[in-house]
Amino acid sequence: MSIDQIVAMISSVGFPIIACVGLYHMVTKTLKSLQDVVQANTDAIQRMIDTLKNAKKG
Repeated sequence: MSIDQIVAMISSVGFPIIACVGLYHMVTKTLKSLQDVVQANTDAIQRMIDTLKNAKKG
């Protein structure tokens, strides 16, 4: 997106609306990244639990 397009959007709909849209995009992107990290940690912990259970059996 070019600067001219951003300026045109701000002048047509207003700064607060553009700021809210930008913040929404940033938050959704950040939450997706956090969900991926939490899922990776959950998978790693589950593998550790499985390894410990197998070590106790054998």
